[in-house]
Amino acid sequence: MSVGGIQLLIGELPGLGTLNVYLSSQDTVRDLEKVIWKRLGYSWPLIFLYGGKIVAAEERLTRFVDGSFLQARPLGVLKGGKGGFGTLLRGQAAFRKKSQNVSACRDLEGRRLRDVEAEKRLTKWYEEREQGKNQVNNNNPQQARRNEEKEQTKRQHEEIKAQVGNTCRTVEANTESAVSKGLAVATKRKRSFSESGEKKIRDQSKRRWIFPTLEDSGEEDDNDSESSTCAQGSQTNSLVTSSVSESDNLLSPLVPIANISG
Repeated sequence: MSVGGIQLLIGELPGLGTLNVYLSSQDTVRDLEKVIWKRLGYSWPLIFLYGGKIVAAEERLTRFVDGSFLQARPLGVLKGGKGGFGTLLRGQAAFRKKSQNVSACRDLEGRRLRDVEAEKRLTKWYEEREQGKNQVNNNNPQQARRNEEKEQTKRQHEEIKAQVGNTCRTVEANTESAVSKGLAVATKRKRSFSESGEKKIRDQSKRRWIFPTLEDSGEEDDNDSESSTCAQGSQTNSLVTSSVSESDNLLSPLVPIANISG
């Protein structure tokens, strides 16, 4: 150390490592700060601690020299209040999602999110596969021809499948219309049968009201004839009885009366 000077070892500077500087015994903490700023190339607020306490900028360096040199470790000053960082973290944790497993949730269309993600992955895989096929086709003409034949066969199969589907739908529609027509015809026949039955019943009821008058008149004639016959028979019987009684009256005086006494 030179006479009337102080050797300083300044460590932990960003990008500079440990610095070895010489200052006079009359220099203060402010002069040391300016030297550090000059070496860094920019001004940065610094604080100096000695024994755990902050040293004022007007303090001389000789007050802190112990032996032949002085060690200094500058601390950068950060703007902000005292504490509160833990509270800030807890506040942010309250807004954080409790669980990242949202695959069972549904979107606005009602689909599961896992199904939507699976569909996206499948679409991406198909795109990558097509890109790989194109690269292979560009590198291998025979493979390209085989792939083209496969694609053509696939298209033909799709066309046949579409035709079969259209035929099935047409047959189904025709069957439905035929069944509807058959039901309509059956209902019409049933209605005609019911109407003919009702008409027959009405005709029979009309006959019952028309023809019984003749039958009743015939029955009345039979009753009259029977009553007249009965009357004639009764008159004949009365005449016979009267004649018999009269003959008895005529013969009665002629019959002798014998008095037999015992």
